[in-house]
Amino acid sequence: MTYIFRKLMSAYKGRVREVAESVIDTNAIRIFSQEIHDSEAAINKGKTNLAHLVAEKLKFQRECGWVESDIKQKEQHLIEAIERTDEDLINDIAGYISEQEELLQTKKQSADRLEGQQKQVEKTLKAATRQITQSRHELRLVQATESAQLASRSINAHEITLEIGKTDLSSSLERIKTNQSKHADYMAAVKEVNLNCENRINKRMGEFAAVEQKKRVEVVLNRVREKMSKKN
Repeated sequence: MTYIFRKLMSAYKGRVREVAESVIDTNAIRIFSQEIHDSEAAINKGKTNLAHLVAEKLKFQRECGWVESDIKQKEQHLIEAIERTDEDLINDIAGYISEQEELLQTKKQSADRLEGQQKQVEKTLKAATRQITQSRHELRLVQATESAQLASRSINAHEITLEIGKTDLSSSLERIKTNQSKHADYMAAVKEVNLNCENRINKRMGEFAAVEQKKRVEVVLNRVREKMSKKN
């Protein structure tokens, strides 16, 4: 009895799996589109969190500036107290400076830590954005392919219906094979044209980037040379 029950459960699980896979396959494009949408929402949320992180980092950096300014001011006061040999004031100011330097170190460490987190989040967002852009491109491609396939099936079905009353089945089959062969050749030609266009575009973009980089380098060199000439 246990053996039969186990087999029935396996059959039930297999049926559920088949139905689930069928639903997924039927709605594959819709699922892919929703996943892209969810990823974009996650990226937007990540950008919002990044903005808060940067704001907090800037806050720490400003506070570091305030503390440094306060320390410099108190050091001047300390010099004046030493000149007057006011031991009580000297100890008070020196103790205060020591506390402020410890506070400054803590704030700098916090700012540096946030700086590192910022770079990591920016790197992650950049990679995710590239992936979403590529996925959007792939989505448009599969949607176009699906439309083409639906159109092809509709046309082929219509042609078969019309020809069945005019010619025999072998003639209809031959025409379908010929059309499919032409369609395959056309798709291969389109793929080759797209590949050639993409290669030309990538080459031009690379050349343009190289020219722009050279211009930026020349600007930097000219600026440095100008500064050097002024010093001389």
